[in-house]
Amino acid sequence: MTMLRSIFVAAAGIAVASSIPLNVQSSNEYVSKIQSILDGLPAEYLNQSSSAMPHRRQAEIKHQKECSGRPSADVPRSIHQLRPGDVRVVGAIGDSITAGFGELANNLFELMNEYRGSSWCIGGDEDFSTLTTVPNILKLFGSPAIGASIGKNNARNPNAGERNNVAVTGAIAEGMRAQAERLVRKMKDDRDITYEEDWKVVTLWIGGNDLCAVCNNNEPNQPQPYADYIEEALDFLLAEMPRVYINLVSILDITQLAEVDQGLCKIINRAVCSCATSSDPEVLARVERDAREMQRLTAIVAAKDKYHQSSDFTVELQPFMIDAKVPRGPDGKPDLNFFAPDCFHFSKIGHEAIATGLWNNMMQAPENKQTVFVLGEELECPTNDRPFLCTLTNNCGATSRQPHT
Repeated sequence: MTMLRSIFVAAAGIAVASSIPLNVQSSNEYVSKIQSILDGLPAEYLNQSSSAMPHRRQAEIKHQKECSGRPSADVPRSIHQLRPGDVRVVGAIGDSITAGFGELANNLFELMNEYRGSSWCIGGDEDFSTLTTVPNILKLFGSPAIGASIGKNNARNPNAGERNNVAVTGAIAEGMRAQAERLVRKMKDDRDITYEEDWKVVTLWIGGNDLCAVCNNNEPNQPQPYADYIEEALDFLLAEMPRVYINLVSILDITQLAEVDQGLCKIINRAVCSCATSSDPEVLARVERDAREMQRLTAIVAAKDKYHQSSDFTVELQPFMIDAKVPRGPDGKPDLNFFAPDCFHFSKIGHEAIATGLWNNMMQAPENKQTVFVLGEELECPTNDRPFLCTLTNNCGATSRQPHT
């Protein structure tokens, strides 16, 4: 009884603090909040091994013999003729998932590490044979993927190994403009990057922390400000970053976390994300509605003409999370192998699954993009008939289209 009481006391104390809006300036507060949860747990829970690591499945490429793997003979002049191998630089903007928070942690004691080198859209550790990330996939087609993040760091020291992964643990959409500014500075200062000439892929995914606070009626976390903040960041990149293909990834419905309630999961999730794990059905319905509204507004932003009028800039909506569901185990319950030991952030298996979902969206024409990701699904590949990264304009190269207007 004493053990359980200490856990619930710690969680209750943090749940009060969870109503404080999170922004890019308060990432240390977010990290401290999670640390406080861990400090309230008995040591045996901290050292309990996670089951996520041994079950990884190596990703496979569909129709591998048909893949068109070489870069263009000459550097393309149009983003609508960009092959994967033409991409020289990668970057990422976002929150703790993109920072790799807890991804490779074997237990709660290791949770405070950010494993940026293994992050789904920007990690550059290892290679495709052992780690599925967008940079490691790009390398298969001849890209150097300059700027991919490496290694791990403590969440209180996020700069170690980050390279062009400027994601901030605890960030909300309000902080995306500041991250965009920092990414531009880093790329301009990197001697390995020819800023004006190198083709780039930058991924922006944000919203989990906004949804975790949306029921508290904090103005910055509401759907319309959320979309406005994203548009502000994209406008800055439009003005300041040439030759860039931007993945704008739709947020997922995080109310599914309410079902991840095995053992300590329920306690930790309610402390970290009280809105999406509330026991009140009306609150959960509100959060789900707001998630859908954020998805709708994000799609509107991505489709705006200003992002599709240049030959060297595009914003592409990648919707593979819109209808995604928490993976289930044989018992029908949420598969905890998908999650880090805190049952909130993603494990390596989770990161590799969404890396695959993102890559497949990049290979799919706008009208055919999948709106779910599936554990173990195969990777799409460019072919002689469809050699380019897909844009709203080019139909992946299969059929020439008129520029979007």
